[in-house]
Amino acid sequence: MARTATTIGFSVPPELAAEVERMAHLEGRTKSELFREMVRVYRRERELAVVPTDVVVS
Repeated sequence: MARTATTIGFSVPPELAAEVERMAHLEGRTKSELFREMVRVYRRERELAVVPTDVVVS
């Protein structure tokens, strides 16, 4: 069966790693679930922040 996900590795400061561990534990979720949601929220925020190039500001 083909894999439906790709593993990505990256480094974070120890304090952030501990915070993510706590959040995952408190919410009963995996760290992967938290990071997937973080990326979805980040993308949505970026898309909402994009200003159309045809807008003229006077």
